[in-house]
Amino acid sequence: MKKYSKEEVLRQYEESGKIMYQATLDGDYKANNREGRRLLKIFKYFEINREFASDYIKDMLNSENVVVRTKAEAYCLALNENVDVAIEVLSEISSKKENEGLPKEYVEAVCSSIDDLMDKKSEYPQCDIKIEDAANCEVGSSPMIFSIITKLLLKLIDSNSIEEILSMDNEGFTEKYLKGTCYALG
Repeated sequence: MKKYSKEEVLRQYEESGKIMYQATLDGDYKANNREGRRLLKIFKYFEINREFASDYIKDMLNSENVVVRTKAEAYCLALNENVDVAIEVLSEISSKKENEGLPKEYVEAVCSSIDDLMDKKSEYPQCDIKIEDAANCEVGSSPMIFSIITKLLLKLIDSNSIEEILSMDNEGFTEKYLKGTCYALG
């Protein structure tokens, strides 16, 4: 297994964190996954070299990049190291990074998804759709994800029977409600 220096670890996390942050915003899951695989190699090194990990994860928790901080927090929990600090950082991130409302490109993705599905008028009851509350988070949000969620919710609204949904197994639910919706996540 490759040995890492402190500078190499911090540089890779900062570079990958920037790419992953932008990829999340752009809905580019391939770039996000590619960088995630790079970081996984370092995490595997952390698992074997706990002392090394403990020293550098502390620095990562202080990064300006929210992706680097959330990765470091997850590693602390996975390695059972600096758990109190990790929980504190996670609480800080979750309280500061939530934004009320949605950026313009998110709203456009939601509206476009509604328009696409409502064009199939025979499949959906004709009604007004009112979205009263919306929020997004800097990590894990993207217009693509909001589009997928919108399509899923509309398919659920179309369902005639809540009992039918509750009685479905995962495979049946996926086939009926998610097929064709999560194409980009596979």
